Amino acid sequence: MVEADHPELSIAQQCAILGISRSTYYYQPKEAPEDPDLVILEAILEVLKEKPFYGYRRMAKELAYLHATRKQIRRIMKKAGLRAIYPGLQLSKPAKGSKKYPYLLRGMNIWLPNQVWATDITYIKLSGGYVYLVAIIDLYSRKILSWQVSHDGCAVLRFGVGRSACQVWSTGHIQHGSREPVYLGCICIGLGISWDTDQHGRRKPGLGQH
Repeated sequence: MVEADHPELSIAQQCAILGISRSTYYYQPKEAPEDPDLVILEAILEVLKEKPFYGYRRMAKELAYLHATRKQIRRIMKKAGLRAIYPGLQLSKPAKGSKKYPYLLRGMNIWLPNQVWATDITYIKLSGGYVYLVAIIDLYSRKILSWQVSHDGCAVLRFGVGRSACQVWSTGHIQHGSREPVYLGCICIGLGISWDTDQHGRRKPGLGQH
């Protein structure tokens, strides 16, 4: 490359031999400005080492000296895949003392309609609270036999959706659903049919809570 103290060749001659201009030799690249998001991210990582339970709200207060807003902190944490560590809902663990029902579908050949029905309940969050959706499906035909929506997840709703299905489609032999004795039992005891729970032990949010 170009040697500034070459004894025989000047800098211009060396540049000509190398096929480059003198301005290229004398060019000094400017330092790129430091990304402000990177500075904030490094500060977030340092805080999370000591306080991994901090979310973007607490983090914004902690990093107030950087003049970063909540939205900016939230955007950077989301982009970096950073989340606060905290105890979550134990939805996969059955409650202590809850009755366990046999899994009647293991090894069963479902070969005709109305042999096995499946049912479940879910909740939909709205601006004014929650509404509950209950549905019954025939596992052979995959047909929705009955469904109902209500602001209250009480037993009256479950009796209603179960009875309306029976009035149209007769009674299935086995009712299959989630491990929620209060919910599934209300349907099946009133209809006089046997039932089981799924094999995953999933628990649903409390009913009737708004």
